[in-house]
Amino acid sequence: MTSADSADGDPVAWGDLPPRNPDFTGREDLLGLVHRRLCDTTRTAPVALRGLGDIGKSQIAVEYVHRHLADYDVVWWVSARHPADIRTGLAGLARRLGIPGDDEKTAASAVLEELSRGERRWLLVFDDAGHPDEVWPFLPGGTGHVLVTSRNGKWAYKASTIEVTRDRGGTATPRRHLDGTHVICVFDVEKYGDRERTRRNRMAVREGMYRAARTAFRRAGIPWETSYRRDTGDGILIAVPATGADKGAFVGELPRALSELLDEHNSAHPDAVIRLRLSLDVGEIAFDGHGPDGPSIIHATRLNDAAPFKSALARSPRPFAVITSAYVHDEIVRQHDGYAPEEYRRIDVQVKETQSVGWVRVPGEPPATASVVRRFGLRLRDVLRAAGR
Repeated sequence: MTSADSADGDPVAWGDLPPRNPDFTGREDLLGLVHRRLCDTTRTAPVALRGLGDIGKSQIAVEYVHRHLADYDVVWWVSARHPADIRTGLAGLARRLGIPGDDEKTAASAVLEELSRGERRWLLVFDDAGHPDEVWPFLPGGTGHVLVTSRNGKWAYKASTIEVTRDRGGTATPRRHLDGTHVICVFDVEKYGDRERTRRNRMAVREGMYRAARTAFRRAGIPWETSYRRDTGDGILIAVPATGADKGAFVGELPRALSELLDEHNSAHPDAVIRLRLSLDVGEIAFDGHGPDGPSIIHATRLNDAAPFKSALARSPRPFAVITSAYVHDEIVRQHDGYAPEEYRRIDVQVKETQSVGWVRVPGEPPATASVVRRFGLRLRDVLRAAGR
């Protein structure tokens, strides 16, 4: 259960929210439908995810909430199996917001009255709800959002109901990841832990990072849903199976898309500016019950932590920088002029026990003098080839 103060002093609270499932995949159609229904101002009824037990309703709700935390001032997850549980959950929200109450009943009533005033942007999730008549007295009025998960079919008569089935749009359960060669991508947000940031700001930055990464992957034709993803607190670790993957997309379209998307985000959200570092390597990894392991994961992480790489982004007005391993640079970047090999510069990497070489590029930044000379040489070579010399 967490609370913070936003930059303008209004309380921000979210509580009892289950952790995000890093292996959540699919369900994009349902998540989009939930968002449209909740944001439809012509509807006043709550939105209910209804289906059989253990089918993924709560997982969909958890994923939705984590994606949209930055949209609300108050988010509260309520266990709704019994009315007493609902009352306890709402009383907890009252305490978090500093709303007095002599007991759980009066506190729950007071917080419902407060939310109904419409002074806050709020989302309440009533998880594993029973009969609608047991939950209805606990629903606030006003313009906030209510999301319900339930197995009870009676919600079809009381809410904007979305049926959840096993075969609709994917799975909400962890998928099996196979050992083998992977492209490793490590994203890291610059100064994410800066003390000047509020929790609300960090949530907005993290949501923007995920949105940019997800969209950039799709633009580049890199599989997002079937790749392993792990939230690292201030970034993301992604392992993409190399078999069948276009490795050139990781150094070609992906950096271009990320640079453009971050420009768009930062222009639209000046209070949640994102400056992002991406490191790339390729190697063998193995999975166990705790996730992936392999030297390439360690190396990609060390590349991202290299002081010269951090300095390259810190000195630049651009919002994005990429570093590749020597292998990725030699075997992929250097093999195609379209990957802008002339814009990369070599750095020495010395982080913990790692001593290696990395190649750094800041898309959109004028290349160094040596790179300009190299670019001129490459163009001259192309002209001579075209002339048949």
